[in-house]
Amino acid sequence: MANLIRRLQARSRKEGVLPVALLALKTLHRRLRYHTYFLSYLLKQEIYIHTLKISNSIRRASRQGTLFIVPIIDTEGPSSTDIGSDWSKVDEMVEEVMSRQFRTKFKDSFGNLLVLSWFIVDWVNYRQNPRKRILGHHKIFDHFHDLWLSENRWKDGIYWHYHHSKSDGSWGIHKDWNDNRYYEDVLCRKIIDRNFFPSCYRAGNTMETNASSAWLEKWIPFDFSSRSPFIDDTAEDIFDWHNSPTDWSVYHPSHRDYQVRGDMKRWVFRSLDADNRKWFTQREVENAFLRAKGGKDTILSFFSHDYKDLSGDFRYALDLIKCVAKSYPEVEMRNASAKDAVSKIIKENKVPLKLKLTLKKDSLVIKSDKELFSEQPFLAFKDVRGSYFRGDVKKIGKNVWGCRFERKSIASIAVGAADKSGNTCVARIDL
Repeated sequence: MANLIRRLQARSRKEGVLPVALLALKTLHRRLRYHTYFLSYLLKQEIYIHTLKISNSIRRASRQGTLFIVPIIDTEGPSSTDIGSDWSKVDEMVEEVMSRQFRTKFKDSFGNLLVLSWFIVDWVNYRQNPRKRILGHHKIFDHFHDLWLSENRWKDGIYWHYHHSKSDGSWGIHKDWNDNRYYEDVLCRKIIDRNFFPSCYRAGNTMETNASSAWLEKWIPFDFSSRSPFIDDTAEDIFDWHNSPTDWSVYHPSHRDYQVRGDMKRWVFRSLDADNRKWFTQREVENAFLRAKGGKDTILSFFSHDYKDLSGDFRYALDLIKCVAKSYPEVEMRNASAKDAVSKIIKENKVPLKLKLTLKKDSLVIKSDKELFSEQPFLAFKDVRGSYFRGDVKKIGKNVWGCRFERKSIASIAVGAADKSGNTCVARIDL
């Protein structure tokens, strides 16, 4: 609170008393709202866990559910404001979690080593850089791929993390998803330049809106952004998950509200901060074990960042899980990447997806060997000037789409897609 007062005093000298007073009131309102939600949730959690224990003791499940352990890294590269202030410090922390010693310390019930899920960001379209981030397309992706993930001996998952930037290039959180379409530019470049299309997504700052949810519904099946039931307690109102499920169940969101169950096709999963001991607690872990004991396959996910105390955060979370597991020896735990855990939860198959491109003069035909998650594949163009953009296609048959374009202006074409199981494929043609 003292730091907040000092910041408000500094702003009042620059901007005047009234705007800062309004900001202070808004911040106070958010914090009161946060604490109200949090205290209410703690009470509901105690009641829910007690009810689960009684239910499990009365009614024995015909089968025990499996508890999938999914540690997530928001992979953002160095940040001058944290301990990972340059690449050498980040790589030192990453090296520890990539070591055999670290992986073998947390084996699952089947003897499998720990598996991590890397959600990788691009810091692009910024003209300000107060935290000295590594700016540019593929910079962080290539660093981790080339140094740590090219061989992928631990079978880690590699997915997409996106921070929405402002149209004017200024630094900060931007909630207006429709203000620009930088996310499509980023994805076009990943498809064309790196042969990569994600099955799983995490929102930057876990900031999601109905607009971003609607866009994700078109392309990406699995979303690990839920931080339920928590909200941002600052005046910026960055994230809000207070209405989404807190029992470690997964859900299809509603078109009207991304936080509640509805009729969208995509799936939303919960992941809590491993570095926040008030949020990722023994009660949260016990909640997941009880759900699995009741016969429901369950994903227990937590996250940290590559520039933070990564191994320390994960040790805390994994040691907590091992401690709670002693009370539930009948529940089997399985280490898994985000996508592999989801495939088991929703009972989908692992048959690879195949896409085929056929080029005829100024027309393109795209064919898939099975039904996609989306209504159409994501079509990416790179023109002769080096610009990237998404193209639209028209369905012309079962799992077949067509598109016409001006061939002389295009240098590369690629499509990316995921099926309902999260199997992804990219196909590309250079002109």
